Amino acid sequence: MALRHTYFSANGLNPMPWLDRRLNPYRHATTVNLRGQPVHVQWTRRAQAALDRRTDPLCVEMQLYFSCVVKKRVLFHEPPDPHVYTRVVAALRLRASAVESDVCSPEDFAAGYPARRELETKAALRMVPRSLWLDYCHGEWVGEMGFDSR
Repeated sequence: MALRHTYFSANGLNPMPWLDRRLNPYRHATTVNLRGQPVHVQWTRRAQAALDRRTDPLCVEMQLYFSCVVKKRVLFHEPPDPHVYTRVVAALRLRASAVESDVCSPEDFAAGYPARRELETKAALRMVPRSLWLDYCHGEWVGEMGFDSR
């Protein structure tokens, strides 16, 4: 049975993701308040080491991208970023946004996520993820957000 390019295959450079999760668990955690809602933020030891080496804070944006489909994206920005961020720890800032797509075309969607505007309605402002997991792996920031139930 060929599992090379299937749902069950090992993704990326790491052939055993479960081993990586065991060796690099999310040891650091805190809860911040975004738009009146708590967000639980967790990060690994190697993410903490990368944050400690930074001179400027890392700005993390949790984005809901509304196009033909809804996509959850975690974006990493370098300061100065014109948006307002909430302080998580000294070297980490966080914000949540909902963005409307400029076009509903699979080619344009895959090419660069064209955005028309940031949504600021009451309903959009209530869309805040409840969890964020951060890691620093192979020289790149990796993030995942979740809307798990409380």
